[in-house]
Amino acid sequence: MAARIPHSYRRNGMYYIRLKWPSKIFQAVPGLGQQFNHSLKTHDQDRARLLIYHCAYQFRQLINFIDTCLDLDKIEDIKPDFIIETLKSTIFSEKETKQDMSDTSDFDFDLENKIHIDIDPSTGTQRIHSDLEDSDANQFEIIEFMRKAGMGFTAGGGLVETSGPTVADVATMFIQEKLTSGNWGHAKTRSQGTTRLKFVVELLGAKTVFAKLGRKDIISVREKLRAMIDPQRERRSKRDGTLSADTARSYFQLCTALVKFAYDEDIIQTNFAADLSLNVSKGATDSYRPFEPEDLRKLLNGSVYRSIELPRQRTLVDSYFWAPLLAMYTGGRINELCQLHIRDIKCEQSQQTDDVIWYFNITDDELDQSTKNETSKRQVPIHNQLIELGFLDYVEMRRQAATSEAETLFPAMKYCKNNGWGRETGRWFNGETASPGYLDSVGLASRKNKTFHSFRHTAARTLRNKGVEESDIAAAIGHEHKTTTRRYGAGYTLDRLQQIVNTLDYNLDLSHISFEEFERYKVCKGRPEKNKHLLYSFDKKRKVT
Repeated sequence: MAARIPHSYRRNGMYYIRLKWPSKIFQAVPGLGQQFNHSLKTHDQDRARLLIYHCAYQFRQLINFIDTCLDLDKIEDIKPDFIIETLKSTIFSEKETKQDMSDTSDFDFDLENKIHIDIDPSTGTQRIHSDLEDSDANQFEIIEFMRKAGMGFTAGGGLVETSGPTVADVATMFIQEKLTSGNWGHAKTRSQGTTRLKFVVELLGAKTVFAKLGRKDIISVREKLRAMIDPQRERRSKRDGTLSADTARSYFQLCTALVKFAYDEDIIQTNFAADLSLNVSKGATDSYRPFEPEDLRKLLNGSVYRSIELPRQRTLVDSYFWAPLLAMYTGGRINELCQLHIRDIKCEQSQQTDDVIWYFNITDDELDQSTKNETSKRQVPIHNQLIELGFLDYVEMRRQAATSEAETLFPAMKYCKNNGWGRETGRWFNGETASPGYLDSVGLASRKNKTFHSFRHTAARTLRNKGVEESDIAAAIGHEHKTTTRRYGAGYTLDRLQQIVNTLDYNLDLSHISFEEFERYKVCKGRPEKNKHLLYSFDKKRKVT
């Protein structure tokens, strides 16, 4: 099983470190091998992570040292065995290391020798050297001085104080913490977070020592991000180097979170990003907007629900019909709904009546299922309106057709590693950069900042307007309630959750909505007039059945 720590792997539960030398160094010093591999002699993940961070830091210092020797044509000063033992010394204590690095008997050098640091007054560049004639002794003293003083060489041979990990180092630690804590457990969240953090690292300077940063550096990042904001940019705009206001804000929040992490890990002494935020004018925001009542009417009278002839035929799937309806009456996210398995539709006896309560079991129990966070795992009673529209009949139909209840509720869908099961339905509903979606086809008065996710905001707003408490809304639709850290939904009975969910009332006429009609529409690929022959065959087969 692969370890979840950078530069590591496991064998029989034991952690090993693997660090690859740059090709330039390996070709010049083949004695080092292509990579440094060594057992960490531990099964503990936290200890392995700490050992790897220390060794990786020393590894980068040695790369700088070797680069300097190569630049100065002093390849003879590079002793592969000594380099490897230096790396091992950062992993184990003196008793654990095969060669005691404090034992200088193999090196004939003067203990009274002094390390000299020369400073070029015109450039401020520092250079380090030793008076020892023996190259091994010279190298030993320089490396020991670097390690104890927290210094490293620049590529040009100058000396730079490091005093700790670089911005790239801290970013790596930050990502690992997010993965370990489960905050970036969702593949899409992890991919997006990692990509955005890489950009933040570039703005701060990947090789910059984190402890050398200050408040002015964070302010500089904020101004660079603000300059990239295009107030007119929409979510599906082509990539042109500009950012929407929300995206720029999320980048900056990640930047300040990185600083706070460094402070929490004692890498820096003060959180110099505290209280900093990226504010934009109200006209330059692109937050999701809820659907208005007229929007919902248009959505529920579009081609999918009225069998309107499409300009060209296209393959339709069941989720196109059900996903918008489920989102309206659950407030669920698109992937939460599209990833449902047949067995995730459950029922329990009511504690207050003789009826049973049917509900969605939203979870990440299966390998192909995921939730945004812990509060997303919840039981959502099925709204009465969905039952009236025949949703339970659809579930039973799927049970009869499937070979196992482990099959997905909506067939003929493809799984995407980063976007889960909701990608195809999302593209159909929202459209893509060069292709309009269902949402574009219904003629909304205002399309701006409205997507499938707007159903979630619509449900929350509707419940709020009905006088439902924020904590109850959080329990029903899986929001994190800002006033507490406890998981909402825990402690709520299905009876109570059913009362909350059934409060959702949009005052809409849904009498025309029929899944049976959608099936006929699906068979003729959205063209009931042109593909009447397909409908004839379908209806004839149904009558025979």
